[in-house]
Amino acid sequence: MVVPPSGSIAASVRSATPKAPNRYTELSQMVTRSGLMRRRYGNYWTKLVAAPVAIAGVLTGFILIGDTWWQLVTAAVLAVVLTQVAMLGHDAAHRQIFRSGRWNDWTTLVIGNLLVGMSYGWWQHKHTRHDANPNRVPSR
Repeated sequence: MVVPPSGSIAASVRSATPKAPNRYTELSQMVTRSGLMRRRYGNYWTKLVAAPVAIAGVLTGFILIGDTWWQLVTAAVLAVVLTQVAMLGHDAAHRQIFRSGRWNDWTTLVIGNLLVGMSYGWWQHKHTRHDANPNRVPSR
């Protein structure tokens, strides 16, 4: 098969022919134009303030309840609260909360390392590998 040189008529026709629109690109542009991708500072600041308050509330309940089977309820509530706080750290790690990368990194460090008790460095390494190969079962 002979490939025509880049300055040929065939190459000119190919470059002048518009590409078929990509449905994902169209959808992405429509979502962005509608404002669905803009940062929700009020929502995130509410969550950032509520996270330590909720953890303090659960720990206060833990202390006040004392040595009883009701601690199982405290454990369940703490599991839900820490999952929500971890997801907030996930949003910060994906640069979704603030425009500044430094603010997002700092927020992720505080949330991950201090509030959730999970190393941000460990999580970033593992999650970056996942984002590079989504929907694949890792080999052991």
